[in-house]
Amino acid sequence: MTLTLRPFDRENARLEKFRVGTAGDLVFVALSEDPPSLNEFLGEYEDICRHAFAPPYRLACAWQYEIQCNWKVPVENTLEAYHIPSLHAKTFKDHPSEENSDHRLEDACTTLTTPEPASLSRAIQNFLVRRLGLTPTNLYVHHHVHPNLVIIRMDVMRLVQVYIPTSPTTCRFHLLLYTLRGRSRGPLRFLLGQLLKRLVMWVTRRITEEDLGIFPDQQRGLEASVHPGALGTLEERLYVFHKWLLEQCDRPV
Repeated sequence: MTLTLRPFDRENARLEKFRVGTAGDLVFVALSEDPPSLNEFLGEYEDICRHAFAPPYRLACAWQYEIQCNWKVPVENTLEAYHIPSLHAKTFKDHPSEENSDHRLEDACTTLTTPEPASLSRAIQNFLVRRLGLTPTNLYVHHHVHPNLVIIRMDVMRLVQVYIPTSPTTCRFHLLLYTLRGRSRGPLRFLLGQLLKRLVMWVTRRITEEDLGIFPDQQRGLEASVHPGALGTLEERLYVFHKWLLEQCDRPV
């Protein structure tokens, strides 16, 4: 018996290739045909990711949400802090003062650095951080890499938030939570790491769900409003984000 094979079309048979880059445990995939390198896209944040999302921090959980709002609504929410006293009264409690807020504004990214408020929870957190082998900094650092990548760093955790548009009025929210597990092994550090993981997961999920509850109403408010809106004095990071978006769309700022 003779077996005859058709010519093998390698180009049509193979899987499509995409450019991939890594920084720590994070994997970045570029879908465009001629993407920038990961270093060009992230700049100095590539080095931040390489160290932030690697031991002694480990992935604790990954969540995904479908949100009934435009993707810019949750991005803008995370860039301002004056909603904290009303929406996060039992978690964050109060927004950082202007004197304690260091804003770094660049063309394609912004950063907020502020001390965590002194409290009993911070004292407990510092105890756990020291027992797990690190020196507490008591800083909350919030990075926004335009357009839709948010990185949050605290002593006890690292957080990645990505907002993917699915329609003009819906988006998909990806969240990766890393928690501190310690630099060395041992039964005590393992138990402390697991305790810290569960505490941070609980607080992070509660804060996230508080935010998720208002996004659909914000979308309805935007659709109903006849006014273009105005930026306030606490929204300098929003201004930089809007300016970048308009420039990318070749619109006047």
